[in-house]
Amino acid sequence: MLVGLMSLMLSGCKSPKFVMTPARTVEEDQRFLYYFYPAQKLFEEGEYQKSFELMQFCYKLNPNDAMVNQYLGDFFIGMHKEDVALAFYERSQANDPKNEKIWQRLRDCYMHQRLPDKALWAQDELDKQNGYDYMSAITRYYIYSMKNDVDRAMQSIDDYLATDPENVQFLRLKVQLYEFMPKAKIKDKIAAYRQLIAADPYNTMVLNNYAYLLATHKGDLKEAEALSRRTLQSEPNNPVYLDTYAWILYLQGEQTLAKLYIQQAVNKLGEQQEPEVQQHYDIIMKGKK
Repeated sequence: MLVGLMSLMLSGCKSPKFVMTPARTVEEDQRFLYYFYPAQKLFEEGEYQKSFELMQFCYKLNPNDAMVNQYLGDFFIGMHKEDVALAFYERSQANDPKNEKIWQRLRDCYMHQRLPDKALWAQDELDKQNGYDYMSAITRYYIYSMKNDVDRAMQSIDDYLATDPENVQFLRLKVQLYEFMPKAKIKDKIAAYRQLIAADPYNTMVLNNYAYLLATHKGDLKEAEALSRRTLQSEPNNPVYLDTYAWILYLQGEQTLAKLYIQQAVNKLGEQQEPEVQQHYDIIMKGKK
């Protein structure tokens, strides 16, 4: 039944523009509601297949009804047919342009279909209704990242941090974004890491990465060692942390200790291949850079 009616439904929802239809009679409205209310109730009760079948009748009776198109869009999202769902959401939005839920669904579908400009359009409309908030900022970050617009992605982070400077999630996003920016200034990366560590001081992965950044970019090796030591105190068997600590010791001229820790790192990895760890091992065990 689904396959047979899919082309019928899609034939009327390819354009997001509002389509004028003749005035409906009282009898037509009554017949529509006769199917719609039970379909809505079945949906709320989790009887999705039965609800879907009734919504199809509702769609044939009034293909421009915003709620029917929204429900049909939701059904196809559940079937992982986002491209089909998008057509229904667009028709729903055209007939109910102030519906916040529809704008949210449109935005998410546009993002899933990798249509960042349309996703931004939907987010702009949501912001007009609700104002700029956490979800606005995080969504804009991901949309700009999708567009490979690093500058605007970073601006989205900074805009939100201006209102909530200790938000750990956004501080993490800022650090992660810097890691994907090969031309980023080291001082900016360091500043971002320090801000994150101040807000999230027990995150061993962040501590390790910052310590390694300092070690590989001629930073403060004493600070790097102190941070790396903290990671090993929390996770003494982590081969990545052992490798970082060994490399920092080596750069400080602590050859004996460096060999001890890099050997532990290699032993913990076993048969796993970690080229960087192996490179550090070869250098440290030979005792030369």
